[in-house]
Amino acid sequence: MTDTLFDAITDGRRERAPGFRRLPGGFEHTLAAWSADGPVAYVEADYFGGVGEQRAAVAAPAQ
Repeated sequence: MTDTLFDAITDGRRERAPGFRRLPGGFEHTLAAWSADGPVAYVEADYFGGVGEQRAAVAAPAQ
């Protein structure tokens, strides 16, 4: 995620969701709104030299 995109979708808080490197503060509200038409996901992967981590946040439409 670029800094420009981060700044466009954050709710103004510079804090990150626990365990994530770039998930903007308040982005769970954006994911929930976007999921009105179907499931959406935010996915991070961070690897160097074959070692790394993956993280994901998923939102689905309310039933």
